[in-house]
Amino acid sequence: STGTAMVAGCGDGSLQLWQERRAYSRADLVARDPAGGDGGAITGVCFSPDDARLAARGEDGVVRLWDARKLKRPLFTLTGLDTAFDTSNLCFSPDGRLLVVPAAAPPPARGGGPGP
Repeated sequence: STGTAMVAGCGDGSLQLWQERRAYSRADLVARDPAGGDGGAITGVCFSPDDARLAARGEDGVVRLWDARKLKRPLFTLTGLDTAFDTSNLCFSPDGRLLVVPAAAPPPARGGGPGP
């Protein structure tokens, strides 16, 4: 990352982006769930190394890739990446070509049988 922007993933599912460093300012851009639903809290965010893209993961198991300059609508959405943890991060590779997103199944039930 070039360090020229800052993003917050919020409990209401929004992303708030500041593009300049100013004390006590409102976000320059705000993005909400484009489907209008309640995707839940954002559990992880990451800028691409060039700050052009932003990846965000929600507690609903959905990862959205955004154009960080606009935050109009996601460039790409990936579903089914559930995790058993309250927070789960994601990150771009150093060259920005790959996005690493961990996923975790619920722990197995006692006795070695399948989980819930």
